[in-house]
Amino acid sequence: MTRVQITGAVTAMLLAVLSLSASMLTDPEVAFIRSGDEADWITWDRPVALETLLVGREIATAAKFVKTFEVASLPEAAKLTVEALGEVRIFANDRALDLPASDRACFKAACETALAPFLRVGENTLRAEVLNPSGPQLLRLHVDGLEARLASDPSWQVALGRASARPAVVADDTRPFEESRASESASRALRERATTLTALFVSFALLFVLARRWLPEAAIRRLPEFALAAATIFWIFLFAARFIQLPPHWGYDAKFQGEYIHYILDHQSLPLASDGFSMYHPPLYYGLSAAVVAATGPERGSVAEQAAMKCVPLLCGLGMIFFAYALMRRSFPDDPLPAFFAVVFTGTLPVNLYMSGYVSNESLFAFLTAAALWVAAPLLLEKEKSFGRLAALSLVLGLGLMTKYTALITVPVFVFFLGFELSLAERYRARRIALICGGVVLGALCVGGWVYLRNWIHFRDPLIWNLDVPGALLWWQTPGFRTIEYYWGFGESLQHPYFALFHSFWDALYSATWGDGAPPSIYHIAERHTLWNYDAMTSAYPLALPATGIMGFGLVQVIREALVGDDLRRRSFFTLVAALLFVMLFSVVSLSLRFPFWGALKASYALAAVVPAAICAGIGAARVDRWLAELGARSGSEGAVLASLGTAARAIFYGWFGAFIATLVAAFAG
Repeated sequence: MTRVQITGAVTAMLLAVLSLSASMLTDPEVAFIRSGDEADWITWDRPVALETLLVGREIATAAKFVKTFEVASLPEAAKLTVEALGEVRIFANDRALDLPASDRACFKAACETALAPFLRVGENTLRAEVLNPSGPQLLRLHVDGLEARLASDPSWQVALGRASARPAVVADDTRPFEESRASESASRALRERATTLTALFVSFALLFVLARRWLPEAAIRRLPEFALAAATIFWIFLFAARFIQLPPHWGYDAKFQGEYIHYILDHQSLPLASDGFSMYHPPLYYGLSAAVVAATGPERGSVAEQAAMKCVPLLCGLGMIFFAYALMRRSFPDDPLPAFFAVVFTGTLPVNLYMSGYVSNESLFAFLTAAALWVAAPLLLEKEKSFGRLAALSLVLGLGLMTKYTALITVPVFVFFLGFELSLAERYRARRIALICGGVVLGALCVGGWVYLRNWIHFRDPLIWNLDVPGALLWWQTPGFRTIEYYWGFGESLQHPYFALFHSFWDALYSATWGDGAPPSIYHIAERHTLWNYDAMTSAYPLALPATGIMGFGLVQVIREALVGDDLRRRSFFTLVAALLFVMLFSVVSLSLRFPFWGALKASYALAAVVPAAICAGIGAARVDRWLAELGARSGSEGAVLASLGTAARAIFYGWFGAFIATLVAAFAG
């Protein structure tokens, strides 16, 4: 089985890498640019801003890139090579060169043309006009055959429409957003809270030492239940004191999400994708929220209506804590620590907290994904495959299809690993496996497939969304393109966490996972709502770095659980957990390439990975604690020293852990 798993994992990762690479290198619709030694990609110096720009050929403006150069003697041959994001036309001394006229014809495959016939001795002018109806105007150009180097770089002049010409800039999608510097840095926040953090650290370290000595074993075994009760109380407090007070326009597309719910209430029917900006979404979340609002009957626009609209996200976010608890208790029945750490992680994870206070379908989809994992667990971990459990899995997967299009990538994962376990652990015949897995898929389609059929009937597109609706306004946001540097970088979020999504992909995920640090939760630092404690939130970002490392270590342990051991059913379950994390990351990376906009890269798009990530965090933290405990369990003269070091190390670990969790709690409740 291990060989099959490794082969499958390597194959899946290779296919994913090849798919992304093919998109980046060959698909002209993917605005990914490659750097090279021949020339720079240059563009008009557009400021990094939180704006949405309308596009279309009728309103698009061409950028004119101009370079003046000297030719001492005419060359026998000179070849011009050009790449452009958009439609490009080249003029040498006001004479047009022969190039393809269609949009992006010279993007992923460079165009070449002869330049020598258009040159003259003395001063020459080269002008490139780039028209991009769906984003920024980017140009890369170089000439071979001249005595002096001629290539696109910041020495070129560029004018956009009727604006005055200015020096071009190298295209860079890692430039910071100026607003990110308007708040205090994380290092300063740590210094200002140093006394409080030190007191918390010492208090929790001492609490660990005292608990280790005086807390009875029975109480330690009930730690997950104590954590679950505390998390529940904390979330109920947040709902009453914070979530229902959040302004209705705060959150990701909150205005349009609310319009969807009001449409159902006002028309007593489901909208089509053409009826509003966010009405392309599958309707389950909006229908449930509309039902809650209708049942409670609050006044339109009141705080009571906001409370009703946020009941579903609250219950979903809270429900994921219970699913994390149940899954860890089932997986590690004799060890309370993995469940304890998983509950604390899920209950205080900022992205789970703030998304549960916003009107959004993300929390419901994440809840249903966690529910599917919970339903699938006994199917994978036990020999019995009852019809009721298979039907329950179909139902939950079908409800996911009614909530978000992302279910189209998670449903196959669940069904595949069900078949995987039936084949390798239960040794079922292929026909029986096909009947069981096909039945689960058919059941899910019967529950949720009508949404996609309805889209096909009305729009001839089962996955219609707001940029595909006939007659809809088209738009784009900065930066409008991606480079490999964007996916390699990290570190901005540790110092300037808010709006760090402009710096790199990993900063984007980190800043929005460990805090409410991405637009449109905030647009301007000075206009942030006062319900969060941003001083505490800012100081939490550096403290979250060890937590991220522990989660990564836990992922390694999950992979180890999937690959090692005699229990094939248990290995199938942990393989599913790792696969869910992989597909959610793949989906976010793919989306960031397809739509290289500031508004399209959100940690909330991977919210369905919260419970699998909690499993990793719970296992990772428990293994760290056990390793430190084993270090201190040795005997003898050398063992006494190691025992003291082990106890001190565990005290430091729990001191950090307690201070970190207290800081996250203060960020949302303090």
